[in-house]
Amino acid sequence: MVATTGNKVAYSTLTSTYAHLQPLSDEKSALFGGAYGKVYVAYCDISVDIKSDDKFRDSDNNIYIVKKGAMTTRNFGSIEYQKIIIEMV
Repeated sequence: MVATTGNKVAYSTLTSTYAHLQPLSDEKSALFGGAYGKVYVAYCDISVDIKSDDKFRDSDNNIYIVKKGAMTTRNFGSIEYQKIIIEMV
């Protein structure tokens, strides 16, 4: 990450992957300290190395940040995936 003028920051892309986003319900958003419509759950492959406070950018250039302690690895039969709670910034 390289600081630029003002509050802007230039990011470097470390990984590109596909993820499925779903908005969290009003109740679950409140549990994570977020507002409805800004907190999402992302599902992606377990091979992607994701940590708390990592940032995502979607194809519409929206930026999301990974909530602290909100990453779990799950499986559905033989399919393993990561479930990550993210918030739009």
